[in-house]
Amino acid sequence: MCDFHNEDETYLCSSCGAPCQASDFDDVDDEFDESDPQCVDCQRHSRIDGEICEFCDLPAEYETESFFLCGDHYDDYVDGYRRD
Repeated sequence: MCDFHNEDETYLCSSCGAPCQASDFDDVDDEFDESDPQCVDCQRHSRIDGEICEFCDLPAEYETESFFLCGDHYDDYVDGYRRD
């Protein structure tokens, strides 16, 4: 049995109904799951849903490689890279 999937095949996101393809995930760290297809945005949202910011108790809005951040702390995090 071959586990090859066609990257051009269009699926409907199981969360929002938007069309999505495996190739949408070429430039992101997530993997496309054709058994439960989700668009990139919905998959990201489902991963951070319920997580809290590493530095305060606000709900996470962003994810880094190793922790979650609220909007304010994400801005501080990004500003740190811009100063370097």
